[in-house]
Amino acid sequence: MGGKMSGVEDGKQEFSLISNETLLGLYRGLLKARVVRGRRSGWVFDAATVAVAQDLFSDDAVVAEDAADGLPMMPVNGGKGAAAKAAFTAELERSAGFALTQKTKKSSKVAVVFGGPEHGQAWLDVLEVARAHRLPMIFVSELREEQMPRRGARKANGAELEPGTELARIIVDGHDVVGSYRVAHEAVERARKGRGATLIECTVFRIPGQRRQDAIASMEQYLRGKGLLERGMKQRMIEEIAREAKKRKR
Repeated sequence: MGGKMSGVEDGKQEFSLISNETLLGLYRGLLKARVVRGRRSGWVFDAATVAVAQDLFSDDAVVAEDAADGLPMMPVNGGKGAAAKAAFTAELERSAGFALTQKTKKSSKVAVVFGGPEHGQAWLDVLEVARAHRLPMIFVSELREEQMPRRGARKANGAELEPGTELARIIVDGHDVVGSYRVAHEAVERARKGRGATLIECTVFRIPGQRRQDAIASMEQYLRGKGLLERGMKQRMIEEIAREAKKRKR
């Protein structure tokens, strides 16, 4: 992705590795997630979801446990209840099969899975398969604070791994769409180029004593700093998103 000059101030220019078009696309994605999904409980990292979705294509595979909590702008598989849990386990296996097929074909397609350790051994098994076979997969999971000290050992099945054979694991602030996009873009490109899978773990980075800022408000502040948030832009985008959603329901 080419960089662009932006943010002219006092004769200085800022070089950004993320294009203005992509930044506005991320902002629109956040607004779309809010309009379509509202503020329902469940998966709370809309910023990370939008960031991962930005560079995906319609023929990439996406698996999420709950369509309402996953990607409202992309096809997902899943639902709620015990039956859905079992179905999601099957989808985990299918996602690995899809990725293996694409690797064999030397295709650039990737598989993205939204899940986590709550799925037990099935989750760990798919992570290990993706690691061992360098599959074109991106895993997106929530990382709770209590999990951090116990995870990160460079081991698989109790054996020390050779350097460079570990599953790439990156922790991001799941409410920071720009930071999440930088990680997601690298992970997707890595998978498309046959360099293996990545585990993106979303958490909350917060300064003690301060409240976490809303993902949309944070992005608006970022865009204002770059001179990209025009007057009335937010309302125009929301109205456009609402019209698109209304057309789909017809």
